[in-house]
Amino acid sequence: MNAIYDKGLFQVVVFIWRQLTLPQPFMDVRVFRKTPVLHGLLLLFSLGVYMGTAAMQTSFTTGVLGYDNYTNAVLYAWMIAGIAIRGLMGVIGFKRGWHLEYFIFGGYLCFMAYSVSMYFLMAPVIDIEYLYVISMVKGLGMTVLFIGIWYYAMSTLPMDEMLSAVSVLMVVRTFVGAALFAAVYSWAQYQLTWQSAANLATGMDAVQ
Repeated sequence: MNAIYDKGLFQVVVFIWRQLTLPQPFMDVRVFRKTPVLHGLLLLFSLGVYMGTAAMQTSFTTGVLGYDNYTNAVLYAWMIAGIAIRGLMGVIGFKRGWHLEYFIFGGYLCFMAYSVSMYFLMAPVIDIEYLYVISMVKGLGMTVLFIGIWYYAMSTLPMDEMLSAVSVLMVVRTFVGAALFAAVYSWAQYQLTWQSAANLATGMDAVQ
């Protein structure tokens, strides 16, 4: 496995070096030296911290609350309301010249509120209406960050440099960030499950 990672890293380094030395590169990697693009790359990667929590929500609703697939689908559908509301706010905000930094910061606040609410609402008995609300909040945050980060990263680039940056940013947003943190959360959930089972067994032995 380590050999595969080493080969993959080596191929990435060779690809970057090749693109830097070609007179007409397939992808202009110099675009990532620009501050907005680099910041957008880091922000999209950090977005995986919150996007990876979707697996934990599914595990909670199916494993603890016992919701079926239809109920889970309805729960996720409530994100559409948050997406529509925040999309409308984005149109109004860009027309009125809202500060982009505050716009993006508001998206991270929505995702943070969603994560904190999920933590405190994890109980065997809970009204589904609470989950509807935090699903709307998640939709709000997701729309803000998808609009705001992409606009911040691409607004100053010409078309040819924009096409070079979009492909890498799409991979980071869709695969690298979300998959990495989803794997971390799954690993932590697996470890905590075994720890809880060990604690339960210890408690039962103490009672006997």
